[in-house]
Amino acid sequence: MRSVAEAEYMEDRSTRSKVSVFDIIPESLDQVTRRILVRYARYVARCVRRLYTQERGQHFVVNPKILRVVCEELRSVAVKRVFEIGTGHGILTLYVSRHARHIVTCEIDRRLAKLSYSLFTYKRADNVDLTVSDALVLDWSRYGAVVSNLPFNITSEALVKIVREGVPLAVFTVQAEVADRLVARPGSGTYGRLTVLIQCFYDVKKLGVFSQDSFYPAPEVRVAVVRLTARSKPLLERELLPLLEKVTAELFSYRNKVASRVLRDLFKIDPVEVGIDPQKRIYQLTLEEIVRLVYFLSSRRQ
Repeated sequence: MRSVAEAEYMEDRSTRSKVSVFDIIPESLDQVTRRILVRYARYVARCVRRLYTQERGQHFVVNPKILRVVCEELRSVAVKRVFEIGTGHGILTLYVSRHARHIVTCEIDRRLAKLSYSLFTYKRADNVDLTVSDALVLDWSRYGAVVSNLPFNITSEALVKIVREGVPLAVFTVQAEVADRLVARPGSGTYGRLTVLIQCFYDVKKLGVFSQDSFYPAPEVRVAVVRLTARSKPLLERELLPLLEKVTAELFSYRNKVASRVLRDLFKIDPVEVGIDPQKRIYQLTLEEIVRLVYFLSSRRQ
């Protein structure tokens, strides 16, 4: 935990005086109950004097099954270095630290960071480095995995950053509707730009969908745990990712239009030239068809 100014955190007497609350958190994840997690989440909310849905879309995990699902994924692949987006109240961080050699966790809110630092110190989680910063400005490419109980308001940005930085493995919570977009197939109502960006580089698996009472405060929507595993052979060369982002942004702004008209208007090409069915709607185009379009446009630029 060298990346946090230790003196600043230990000077917070209000946190130190209540440190005994950490005794309710078991060493073993198998012993964690919903009642324990709810009690601790309420304690944290009282300490920071606000709930997080209004400002940052943050909801603390109070369902032990979510913690077990995330930790089991990391244990199964023996990840050494993990990065966590948003420390929150520190519970996910604490149990992930039992399954990784080293975890760097980032929290933008200093009040939460103070509480979490005290938790890690009390539980002797010496392999945790906590930093106070915006996770979106840090480098994630140096880690074997990224985990997060993602705040709702940075979901799209975080997913795109995972792709851009080539993170090998990511396990995180997202709104159930976002999870549906990540696993969508061409022609479905949830298939779109984010689907294409992710699936060109990752195999996606939805690990479970959980009700609103799995979090405190309870969100208005159900939440899913998702795993992204980098493809051994991506569908597109990574250097063409910026072009893919540009092309998909333009294409899916006309998602219900016929491909022949959209491709002629946007790119001045005949869809037959790149092996695309001209009668398809944009949302019906397969990953392979979009990839062929990107390669075609790239070759035309050269």
